[in-house]
Amino acid sequence: MSALDRLVPVAVVGTARREIDEEVLRELAGPEALDLPPARALLHAATRAAVLDRVSVPEASGDLLPEPPVEHRPAPSRHYPGTLAQAIGGRRWAAVAESLQTLAARGLRLPVGLLHPVLEAAVDRRELRPLLPPVLGSRGLWLARANARWAFPELLVPDPAAEEVWQVGSRAERLAWFAAFRAADPARARELLVNDLAKEDAGMRAELLAQLDSHLADADEPLLEAALDDRGREARAVARRLLPRLPDSAFVRRMHARIGARITIASGRWQVDLAGLDDADARDGLVVDRKERPVGAAAVRALVAGAPLASWPEEFDSMPHMLVGIRDGLLELGPVPGLRDAAVRENDSLVAAAVLSDPRWPADPELVETLVVGSGAVPDHDSPMSATDIPGLDDTLARRVQQLSPPKAVPELAVFGFGPVTAGILLAWVADNRSAGQRGAVLQTLGDHGPLETTGFSDLATDLRRVAAGLTGADRSRALDAAMTLNLRRSLAAEARPDVPERTPG
Repeated sequence: MSALDRLVPVAVVGTARREIDEEVLRELAGPEALDLPPARALLHAATRAAVLDRVSVPEASGDLLPEPPVEHRPAPSRHYPGTLAQAIGGRRWAAVAESLQTLAARGLRLPVGLLHPVLEAAVDRRELRPLLPPVLGSRGLWLARANARWAFPELLVPDPAAEEVWQVGSRAERLAWFAAFRAADPARARELLVNDLAKEDAGMRAELLAQLDSHLADADEPLLEAALDDRGREARAVARRLLPRLPDSAFVRRMHARIGARITIASGRWQVDLAGLDDADARDGLVVDRKERPVGAAAVRALVAGAPLASWPEEFDSMPHMLVGIRDGLLELGPVPGLRDAAVRENDSLVAAAVLSDPRWPADPELVETLVVGSGAVPDHDSPMSATDIPGLDDTLARRVQQLSPPKAVPELAVFGFGPVTAGILLAWVADNRSAGQRGAVLQTLGDHGPLETTGFSDLATDLRRVAAGLTGADRSRALDAAMTLNLRRSLAAEARPDVPERTPG
Protein backbone atom coordinates (compact mmCIF):
# COMPACT_ATOMS: atom_id res chain seq x y z
CA MET A 1 0.00 0.00 0.00
CA SER A 2 1.38 3.41 -0.95
CA ALA A 3 1.74 6.28 1.46
CA LEU A 4 -1.18 8.14 -0.10
CA ASP A 5 -3.46 5.08 -0.03
CA ARG A 6 -3.25 4.99 3.78
CA LEU A 7 -4.76 8.48 3.99
CA VAL A 8 -7.58 8.01 1.49
CA PRO A 9 -10.08 6.35 3.93
CA VAL A 10 -9.80 9.32 6.30
CA ALA A 11 -10.14 11.84 3.47
CA VAL A 12 -13.25 10.10 2.10
CA VAL A 13 -15.29 10.22 5.33
CA GLY A 14 -13.66 13.32 6.84
CA THR A 15 -11.54 13.88 9.95
CA ALA A 16 -14.68 14.53 12.00
CA ARG A 17 -15.78 10.92 11.54
CA ARG A 18 -12.46 9.12 11.42
CA GLU A 19 -9.13 9.85 13.06
CA ILE A 20 -5.76 9.64 11.35
CA ASP A 21 -3.50 6.91 12.64
CA GLU A 22 -0.89 8.71 14.77
CA GLU A 23 1.90 6.40 13.61
CA VAL A 24 1.09 7.14 9.95
CA LEU A 25 0.85 10.87 10.67
CA ARG A 26 4.18 10.91 12.52
CA GLU A 27 5.88 8.94 9.75
CA LEU A 28 4.60 11.12 6.90
CA ALA A 29 4.46 14.58 8.41
CA GLY A 30 6.67 14.43 11.49
CA PRO A 31 5.85 14.68 15.21
CA GLU A 32 4.91 18.36 14.96
CA ALA A 33 1.88 17.43 12.85
CA LEU A 34 0.25 15.83 15.93
CA ASP A 35 -0.33 19.34 17.31
CA LEU A 36 -2.08 20.60 14.16
CA PRO A 37 -5.87 20.61 13.61
CA PRO A 38 -6.90 17.23 12.15
CA ALA A 39 -7.91 18.57 8.72
CA ARG A 40 -4.71 20.57 8.35
CA ALA A 41 -2.61 17.62 9.53
CA LEU A 42 -4.29 15.41 6.91
CA LEU A 43 -3.47 17.88 4.12
CA HIS A 44 0.11 18.21 5.37
CA ALA A 45 0.58 14.43 5.37
CA ALA A 46 -1.17 13.99 2.00
CA THR A 47 1.12 16.55 0.35
CA ARG A 48 4.21 14.66 1.42
CA ALA A 49 2.66 11.28 0.61
CA ALA A 50 1.89 12.44 -2.95
CA VAL A 51 5.54 13.38 -3.46
CA LEU A 52 6.71 10.05 -2.02
CA ASP A 53 4.39 8.13 -4.35
CA ARG A 54 5.45 10.12 -7.38
CA VAL A 55 9.17 9.52 -7.04
CA SER A 56 8.78 6.02 -5.52
CA VAL A 57 11.18 6.62 -2.68
CA PRO A 58 10.89 4.45 0.45
CA GLU A 59 8.11 5.54 2.77
CA ALA A 60 10.19 5.32 5.94
CA SER A 61 11.69 8.73 6.61
CA GLY A 62 14.96 7.14 7.71
CA ASP A 63 15.43 5.51 4.29
CA LEU A 64 14.84 8.56 2.14
CA LEU A 65 17.05 9.14 -0.87
CA PRO A 66 20.13 11.30 -0.35
CA GLU A 67 20.18 14.88 -1.51
CA PRO A 68 20.11 15.23 -5.32
CA PRO A 69 23.43 15.97 -7.00
CA VAL A 70 24.51 19.47 -7.92
CA GLU A 71 23.44 20.50 -11.42
CA HIS A 72 26.14 21.80 -13.74
CA ARG A 73 24.50 22.03 -17.16
CA PRO A 74 22.60 25.25 -17.87
CA ALA A 75 18.84 25.31 -18.37
CA PRO A 76 17.03 27.10 -21.21
CA SER A 77 15.26 30.43 -20.86
CA ARG A 78 12.52 31.03 -18.33
CA HIS A 79 9.94 31.05 -21.14
CA TYR A 80 10.82 27.54 -22.33
CA PRO A 81 9.01 25.46 -19.64
CA GLY A 82 5.63 26.92 -20.43
CA THR A 83 6.04 26.39 -24.17
CA LEU A 84 7.19 22.77 -23.84
CA ALA A 85 4.39 22.08 -21.35
CA GLN A 86 1.98 23.40 -23.99
CA ALA A 87 3.45 21.00 -26.55
CA ILE A 88 3.13 18.06 -24.13
CA GLY A 89 -0.41 19.01 -23.16
CA GLY A 90 -1.37 19.27 -26.82
CA ARG A 91 0.26 15.89 -27.52
CA ARG A 92 2.45 17.44 -30.21
CA TRP A 93 5.04 14.71 -29.83
CA ALA A 94 7.05 15.50 -32.95
CA ALA A 95 7.59 19.02 -31.60
CA VAL A 96 8.57 17.65 -28.17
CA ALA A 97 11.10 15.26 -29.71
CA GLU A 98 12.55 17.97 -31.92
CA SER A 99 12.93 20.29 -28.95
CA LEU A 100 14.72 17.65 -26.87
CA GLN A 101 17.18 17.23 -29.75
CA THR A 102 17.68 20.99 -29.85
CA LEU A 103 18.42 21.11 -26.11
CA ALA A 104 21.00 18.35 -26.51
CA ALA A 105 22.64 20.05 -29.49
CA ARG A 106 22.97 23.27 -27.49
CA GLY A 107 24.31 21.63 -24.34
CA LEU A 108 21.24 22.44 -22.24
CA ARG A 109 19.13 20.40 -19.83
CA LEU A 110 15.45 20.24 -19.00
CA PRO A 111 14.39 22.61 -16.21
CA VAL A 112 13.53 20.79 -12.97
CA GLY A 113 9.83 21.58 -13.34
CA LEU A 114 9.67 19.70 -16.64
CA LEU A 115 11.34 16.50 -15.46
CA HIS A 116 8.17 14.82 -14.23
CA PRO A 117 5.95 15.53 -17.27
CA VAL A 118 8.68 14.56 -19.75
CA LEU A 119 9.60 11.34 -17.92
CA GLU A 120 5.94 10.45 -17.55
CA ALA A 121 5.34 11.09 -21.26
CA ALA A 122 8.23 8.75 -22.11
CA VAL A 123 6.45 5.87 -20.34
CA ASP A 124 4.07 5.59 -23.29
CA ARG A 125 6.02 7.50 -25.95
CA ARG A 126 8.98 5.19 -26.42
CA GLU A 127 10.44 7.33 -29.20
CA LEU A 128 11.28 9.99 -26.57
CA ARG A 129 13.45 7.70 -24.44
CA PRO A 130 16.68 7.76 -26.51
CA LEU A 131 16.49 11.57 -26.44
CA LEU A 132 16.46 11.82 -22.64
CA PRO A 133 20.03 11.03 -21.45
CA PRO A 134 21.65 14.22 -22.80
CA VAL A 135 18.93 16.55 -21.46
CA LEU A 136 17.88 15.16 -18.07
CA GLY A 137 20.88 16.58 -16.24
CA SER A 138 22.22 15.23 -12.96
CA ARG A 139 18.99 15.74 -11.04
CA GLY A 140 16.86 14.29 -13.81
CA LEU A 141 18.89 11.08 -13.87
CA TRP A 142 18.76 10.94 -10.06
CA LEU A 143 14.98 11.31 -10.15
CA ALA A 144 14.49 8.76 -12.94
CA ARG A 145 16.50 6.11 -11.11
CA ALA A 146 14.38 6.62 -7.99
CA ASN A 147 11.20 5.55 -9.80
CA ALA A 148 10.93 2.07 -11.30
CA ARG A 149 8.35 3.46 -13.74
CA TRP A 150 11.03 5.69 -15.28
CA ALA A 151 13.95 3.24 -15.18
CA PHE A 152 14.20 3.06 -18.97
CA PRO A 153 17.08 0.97 -20.38
CA GLU A 154 18.31 4.06 -22.23
CA LEU A 155 19.08 5.71 -18.88
CA LEU A 156 21.24 2.91 -17.51
CA VAL A 157 24.86 3.99 -16.96
CA PRO A 158 26.64 0.76 -16.03
CA ASP A 159 30.08 0.40 -14.48
CA PRO A 160 32.23 -1.93 -16.65
CA ALA A 161 34.04 -3.06 -13.49
CA ALA A 162 30.78 -4.31 -11.90
CA GLU A 163 30.96 -7.76 -13.50
CA GLU A 164 28.33 -9.14 -11.13
CA VAL A 165 25.72 -7.41 -13.30
CA TRP A 166 26.44 -9.97 -16.01
CA GLN A 167 25.35 -12.75 -13.66
CA VAL A 168 22.45 -11.21 -11.72
CA GLY A 169 21.25 -8.17 -13.69
CA SER A 170 18.03 -7.85 -15.65
CA ARG A 171 18.10 -8.28 -19.40
CA ALA A 172 18.34 -4.52 -20.00
CA GLU A 173 21.02 -4.14 -17.31
CA ARG A 174 23.10 -6.97 -18.77
CA LEU A 175 22.90 -5.54 -22.30
CA ALA A 176 23.86 -2.08 -21.10
CA TRP A 177 26.71 -3.49 -19.01
CA PHE A 178 28.04 -5.58 -21.89
CA ALA A 179 28.03 -2.52 -24.19
CA ALA A 180 30.09 -0.60 -21.62
CA PHE A 181 32.37 -3.61 -21.08
CA ARG A 182 32.88 -4.03 -24.83
CA ALA A 183 33.88 -0.36 -25.15
CA ALA A 184 36.32 -0.65 -22.23
CA ASP A 185 37.93 -4.00 -23.12
CA PRO A 186 36.88 -5.47 -26.50
CA ALA A 187 39.10 -8.55 -26.15
CA ARG A 188 37.72 -9.62 -22.77
CA ALA A 189 34.17 -8.90 -23.93
CA ARG A 190 34.77 -11.22 -26.89
CA GLU A 191 36.01 -13.95 -24.56
CA LEU A 192 32.90 -13.52 -22.44
CA LEU A 193 30.68 -14.13 -25.46
CA VAL A 194 32.68 -17.15 -26.55
CA ASN A 195 32.15 -18.72 -23.11
CA ASP A 196 28.57 -17.68 -22.36
CA LEU A 197 26.72 -16.93 -25.61
CA ALA A 198 25.32 -20.43 -26.05
CA LYS A 199 23.58 -20.19 -22.65
CA GLU A 200 21.41 -17.23 -23.75
CA ASP A 201 18.04 -17.34 -25.49
CA ALA A 202 17.85 -16.58 -29.22
CA GLY A 203 16.83 -12.94 -28.84
CA MET A 204 19.57 -12.23 -26.32
CA ARG A 205 22.18 -13.92 -28.51
CA ALA A 206 21.24 -11.65 -31.39
CA GLU A 207 21.35 -8.51 -29.24
CA LEU A 208 24.73 -9.42 -27.76
CA LEU A 209 26.23 -10.21 -31.16
CA ALA A 210 24.97 -6.85 -32.41
CA GLN A 211 27.15 -5.18 -29.77
CA LEU A 212 30.20 -6.35 -31.76
CA ASP A 213 29.32 -3.62 -34.23
CA SER A 214 31.26 -1.31 -31.92
CA HIS A 215 35.05 -1.82 -32.15
CA LEU A 216 34.60 -4.60 -34.73
CA ALA A 217 37.94 -6.27 -35.51
CA ASP A 218 39.31 -9.25 -37.40
CA ALA A 219 39.54 -11.10 -34.09
CA ASP A 220 35.72 -11.12 -33.98
CA GLU A 221 35.50 -13.16 -37.19
CA PRO A 222 35.51 -16.66 -35.62
CA LEU A 223 32.65 -15.70 -33.30
CA LEU A 224 30.60 -14.25 -36.16
CA GLU A 225 31.45 -17.11 -38.50
CA ALA A 226 30.17 -19.54 -35.87
CA ALA A 227 27.01 -17.47 -35.52
CA LEU A 228 26.14 -18.29 -39.14
CA ASP A 229 25.15 -21.71 -37.73
CA ASP A 230 23.19 -20.27 -34.80
CA ARG A 231 19.76 -21.77 -34.14
CA GLY A 232 18.21 -18.30 -34.08
CA ARG A 233 17.39 -16.50 -37.32
CA GLU A 234 18.09 -13.07 -35.78
CA ALA A 235 21.59 -14.08 -34.68
CA ARG A 236 22.40 -15.38 -38.15
CA ALA A 237 21.17 -12.13 -39.67
CA VAL A 238 23.44 -10.10 -37.36
CA ALA A 239 26.45 -12.18 -38.42
CA ARG A 240 25.64 -11.68 -42.11
CA ARG A 241 25.38 -7.94 -41.53
CA LEU A 242 28.69 -7.60 -39.68
CA LEU A 243 30.96 -10.01 -41.56
CA PRO A 244 31.04 -7.89 -44.77
CA ARG A 245 32.65 -5.15 -42.69
CA LEU A 246 35.71 -7.38 -42.39
CA PRO A 247 37.14 -7.22 -45.94
CA ASP A 248 39.61 -10.06 -45.35
CA SER A 249 37.04 -12.45 -43.88
CA ALA A 250 36.23 -15.83 -45.38
CA PHE A 251 32.62 -14.67 -45.73
CA VAL A 252 33.65 -11.80 -48.03
CA ARG A 253 35.86 -14.12 -50.12
CA ARG A 254 32.92 -16.49 -50.57
CA MET A 255 30.66 -13.63 -51.64
CA HIS A 256 33.25 -12.35 -54.13
CA ALA A 257 33.39 -15.78 -55.73
CA ARG A 258 29.60 -15.94 -56.00
CA ILE A 259 29.30 -12.44 -57.48
CA GLY A 260 31.89 -13.24 -60.12
CA ALA A 261 30.15 -16.50 -61.01
CA ARG A 262 26.49 -15.46 -60.80
CA ILE A 263 26.16 -11.78 -61.76
CA THR A 264 26.59 -10.29 -65.22
CA ILE A 265 25.88 -6.77 -66.44
CA ALA A 266 25.48 -6.38 -70.19
CA SER A 267 23.72 -3.79 -72.36
CA GLY A 268 22.56 -1.95 -69.28
CA ARG A 269 20.78 -5.00 -67.90
CA TRP A 270 21.33 -6.86 -64.65
CA GLN A 271 21.36 -10.66 -64.73
CA VAL A 272 21.68 -12.95 -61.70
CA ASP A 273 21.91 -16.74 -61.94
CA LEU A 274 20.39 -18.34 -58.83
CA ALA A 275 20.40 -21.89 -60.13
CA GLY A 276 21.95 -24.64 -58.07
CA LEU A 277 22.12 -22.90 -54.70
CA ASP A 278 23.22 -25.33 -51.99
CA ASP A 279 23.43 -25.54 -48.20
CA ALA A 280 26.67 -23.53 -48.14
CA ASP A 281 24.91 -20.71 -50.01
CA ALA A 282 21.95 -20.88 -47.63
CA ARG A 283 24.31 -20.59 -44.66
CA ASP A 284 25.50 -17.24 -46.03
CA GLY A 285 21.94 -16.04 -46.62
CA LEU A 286 21.28 -16.98 -50.24
CA VAL A 287 17.93 -18.74 -50.06
CA VAL A 288 15.21 -18.71 -52.72
CA ASP A 289 11.71 -18.79 -51.26
CA ARG A 290 9.23 -19.84 -53.92
CA LYS A 291 6.47 -18.03 -52.01
CA GLU A 292 8.10 -14.59 -52.20
CA ARG A 293 7.29 -12.13 -54.96
CA PRO A 294 9.33 -11.68 -56.98
CA VAL A 295 10.97 -15.06 -56.48
CA GLY A 296 14.69 -14.71 -55.75
CA ALA A 297 14.61 -11.09 -54.56
CA ALA A 298 15.85 -11.92 -51.04
CA ALA A 299 18.76 -14.01 -52.37
CA VAL A 300 19.84 -11.25 -54.77
CA ARG A 301 19.67 -8.70 -51.96
CA ALA A 302 21.85 -10.89 -49.71
CA LEU A 303 24.33 -11.51 -52.52
CA VAL A 304 24.76 -7.82 -53.43
CA ALA A 305 24.93 -6.70 -49.80
CA GLY A 306 27.43 -9.42 -48.92
CA ALA A 307 30.46 -7.77 -50.52
CA PRO A 308 32.14 -4.46 -49.58
CA LEU A 309 31.23 -1.65 -51.97
CA ALA A 310 34.90 -1.01 -52.72
CA SER A 311 35.08 -4.35 -54.53
CA TRP A 312 32.44 -3.54 -57.16
CA PRO A 313 34.70 -1.53 -59.51
CA GLU A 314 37.05 -4.52 -59.69
CA GLU A 315 34.23 -6.88 -60.66
CA PHE A 316 32.32 -4.71 -63.15
CA ASP A 317 34.50 -1.67 -63.86
CA SER A 318 31.73 0.55 -62.52
CA MET A 319 31.33 2.57 -59.35
CA PRO A 320 28.61 1.12 -57.06
CA HIS A 321 26.44 4.26 -57.10
CA MET A 322 26.24 3.93 -60.91
CA LEU A 323 24.72 0.46 -60.55
CA VAL A 324 21.56 1.76 -58.84
CA GLY A 325 19.79 2.71 -62.04
CA ILE A 326 20.19 -0.54 -63.93
CA ARG A 327 17.20 -2.82 -64.35
CA ASP A 328 16.53 -6.53 -64.40
CA GLY A 329 14.01 -8.37 -66.49
CA LEU A 330 12.76 -10.48 -63.58
CA LEU A 331 13.62 -8.41 -60.48
CA GLU A 332 12.22 -4.92 -60.83
CA LEU A 333 14.49 -3.41 -58.17
CA GLY A 334 17.62 -5.13 -59.45
CA PRO A 335 20.59 -4.47 -57.12
CA VAL A 336 19.00 -1.55 -55.27
CA PRO A 337 18.03 -3.36 -52.00
CA GLY A 338 21.47 -4.93 -51.61
CA LEU A 339 23.27 -1.69 -52.47
CA ARG A 340 21.08 0.09 -49.96
CA ASP A 341 22.08 -2.33 -47.19
CA ALA A 342 25.77 -2.03 -48.09
CA ALA A 343 25.56 1.78 -48.15
CA VAL A 344 24.02 1.87 -44.67
CA ARG A 345 26.62 -0.56 -43.38
CA GLU A 346 29.54 1.45 -44.80
CA ASN A 347 28.14 5.01 -44.54
CA ASP A 348 28.58 5.49 -48.28
CA SER A 349 26.94 8.82 -49.12
CA LEU A 350 27.23 8.43 -52.93
CA VAL A 351 25.29 5.17 -52.98
CA ALA A 352 22.81 6.49 -50.39
CA ALA A 353 22.12 9.57 -52.54
CA ALA A 354 21.65 7.40 -55.63
CA VAL A 355 19.17 5.13 -53.86
CA LEU A 356 17.33 8.12 -52.37
CA SER A 357 16.92 9.52 -55.89
CA ASP A 358 15.34 6.27 -57.06
CA PRO A 359 11.56 6.52 -56.57
CA ARG A 360 11.29 2.73 -56.34
CA TRP A 361 12.91 2.68 -52.89
CA PRO A 362 11.59 4.44 -49.73
CA ALA A 363 13.69 7.11 -48.02
CA ASP A 364 14.05 5.12 -44.82
CA PRO A 365 15.69 6.70 -41.73
CA GLU A 366 18.88 4.65 -41.94
CA LEU A 367 19.40 5.67 -45.55
CA VAL A 368 19.05 9.38 -44.81
CA GLU A 369 21.30 9.04 -41.75
CA THR A 370 23.86 7.39 -44.02
CA LEU A 371 23.73 10.34 -46.40
CA VAL A 372 24.39 12.73 -43.52
CA VAL A 373 27.21 10.79 -41.86
CA GLY A 374 28.86 9.72 -45.10
CA SER A 375 28.80 13.19 -46.65
CA GLY A 376 30.23 14.80 -43.52
CA ALA A 377 27.44 17.40 -43.61
CA VAL A 378 27.67 19.71 -40.61
CA PRO A 379 24.85 22.09 -39.71
CA ASP A 380 25.79 25.73 -39.44
CA HIS A 381 23.81 26.14 -36.25
CA ASP A 382 23.46 24.34 -32.93
CA SER A 383 20.17 22.62 -33.70
CA PRO A 384 19.21 19.18 -34.99
CA MET A 385 20.21 18.37 -38.57
CA SER A 386 17.57 19.13 -41.20
CA ALA A 387 17.19 18.63 -44.93
CA THR A 388 18.39 22.17 -45.58
CA ASP A 389 21.78 21.30 -44.02
CA ILE A 390 22.46 18.49 -46.50
CA PRO A 391 23.34 19.65 -50.01
CA GLY A 392 20.77 18.49 -52.52
CA LEU A 393 18.58 16.57 -50.07
CA ASP A 394 15.62 18.95 -50.24
CA ASP A 395 15.64 18.85 -54.04
CA THR A 396 15.89 15.03 -53.90
CA LEU A 397 12.88 14.81 -51.58
CA ALA A 398 10.96 17.27 -53.77
CA ARG A 399 11.52 15.05 -56.81
CA ARG A 400 10.34 12.03 -54.84
CA VAL A 401 7.18 13.87 -53.83
CA GLN A 402 6.45 14.73 -57.45
CA GLN A 403 7.14 11.19 -58.64
CA LEU A 404 5.27 9.33 -55.91
CA SER A 405 2.53 11.90 -55.17
CA PRO A 406 2.36 13.36 -51.62
CA PRO A 407 0.13 10.71 -49.97
CA LYS A 408 2.72 7.99 -50.64
CA ALA A 409 5.74 10.21 -50.00
CA VAL A 410 4.61 11.86 -46.76
CA PRO A 411 5.84 9.14 -44.34
CA GLU A 412 9.35 9.55 -45.73
CA LEU A 413 9.45 13.29 -45.06
CA ALA A 414 9.43 12.76 -41.30
CA VAL A 415 12.90 11.21 -41.48
CA PHE A 416 14.90 14.45 -41.45
CA GLY A 417 12.37 17.14 -42.07
CA PHE A 418 12.39 18.90 -45.43
CA GLY A 419 13.09 22.28 -46.91
CA PRO A 420 11.12 25.05 -48.62
CA VAL A 421 11.17 23.41 -52.08
CA THR A 422 9.41 20.29 -50.82
CA ALA A 423 7.09 22.35 -48.63
CA GLY A 424 5.98 24.40 -51.64
CA ILE A 425 5.09 21.26 -53.59
CA LEU A 426 3.11 19.87 -50.66
CA LEU A 427 1.22 23.13 -50.18
CA ALA A 428 0.33 23.24 -53.87
CA TRP A 429 -0.92 19.66 -53.67
CA VAL A 430 -3.13 20.50 -50.68
CA ALA A 431 -4.60 23.53 -52.43
CA ASP A 432 -5.25 21.77 -55.73
CA ASN A 433 -6.32 18.31 -54.61
CA ARG A 434 -10.05 18.37 -54.02
CA SER A 435 -10.40 14.65 -53.34
CA ALA A 436 -9.17 15.27 -49.76
CA GLY A 437 -8.12 11.63 -49.41
CA GLN A 438 -4.75 12.14 -47.71
CA ARG A 439 -4.89 15.86 -47.14
CA GLY A 440 -4.95 15.51 -43.34
CA ALA A 441 -1.70 13.51 -43.31
CA VAL A 442 0.00 16.05 -45.59
CA LEU A 443 -1.08 18.98 -43.42
CA GLN A 444 0.13 17.28 -40.24
CA THR A 445 3.48 16.54 -41.88
CA LEU A 446 3.82 20.21 -42.87
CA GLY A 447 3.23 21.27 -39.27
CA ASP A 448 5.35 18.59 -37.60
CA HIS A 449 8.34 18.53 -39.95
CA GLY A 450 8.20 21.55 -42.25
CA PRO A 451 11.06 24.09 -42.29
CA LEU A 452 11.09 26.72 -39.55
CA GLU A 453 13.12 29.24 -41.50
CA THR A 454 11.51 31.90 -43.67
CA THR A 455 12.87 32.33 -47.19
CA GLY A 456 12.34 35.57 -49.03
CA PHE A 457 8.64 36.34 -49.01
CA SER A 458 7.68 32.78 -48.08
CA ASP A 459 6.63 31.80 -44.56
CA LEU A 460 5.19 28.32 -44.13
CA ALA A 461 2.90 29.19 -41.21
CA THR A 462 1.45 32.13 -43.16
CA ASP A 463 1.07 29.94 -46.24
CA LEU A 464 -0.77 27.30 -44.19
CA ARG A 465 -3.24 29.90 -42.93
CA ARG A 466 -3.72 31.13 -46.49
CA VAL A 467 -4.44 27.58 -47.68
CA ALA A 468 -6.84 27.11 -44.74
CA ALA A 469 -8.98 29.97 -46.06
CA GLY A 470 -9.76 27.88 -49.13
CA LEU A 471 -10.67 24.74 -47.17
CA THR A 472 -13.72 23.79 -45.15
CA GLY A 473 -14.58 21.63 -42.15
CA ALA A 474 -11.96 19.32 -40.69
CA ASP A 475 -9.34 20.18 -43.32
CA ARG A 476 -9.55 23.86 -42.48
CA SER A 477 -9.02 23.02 -38.79
CA ARG A 478 -6.06 20.76 -39.68
CA ALA A 479 -4.40 23.50 -41.73
CA LEU A 480 -4.76 26.01 -38.92
CA ASP A 481 -3.52 23.42 -36.42
CA ALA A 482 -0.47 22.77 -38.61
CA ALA A 483 0.30 26.50 -38.63
CA MET A 484 -0.06 26.54 -34.84
CA THR A 485 2.31 23.57 -34.50
CA LEU A 486 4.85 25.28 -36.72
CA ASN A 487 4.76 28.44 -34.61
CA LEU A 488 5.05 26.36 -31.44
CA ARG A 489 8.16 24.68 -32.85
CA ARG A 490 9.61 28.09 -33.68
CA SER A 491 9.00 29.29 -30.14
CA LEU A 492 10.65 26.19 -28.70
CA ALA A 493 13.67 26.65 -30.95
CA ALA A 494 14.00 30.32 -29.99
CA GLU A 495 13.51 29.71 -26.25
CA ALA A 496 15.87 26.72 -26.03
CA ARG A 497 18.71 29.09 -25.14
CA PRO A 498 19.97 30.37 -21.80
CA ASP A 499 18.55 33.67 -20.64
CA VAL A 500 20.72 36.62 -21.58
CA PRO A 501 21.13 38.90 -18.54
CA GLU A 502 19.74 42.34 -19.10
CA ARG A 503 22.27 45.13 -19.07
CA THR A 504 22.17 47.47 -16.15
CA PRO A 505 21.48 51.02 -17.33
CA GLY A 506 24.51 53.27 -17.09
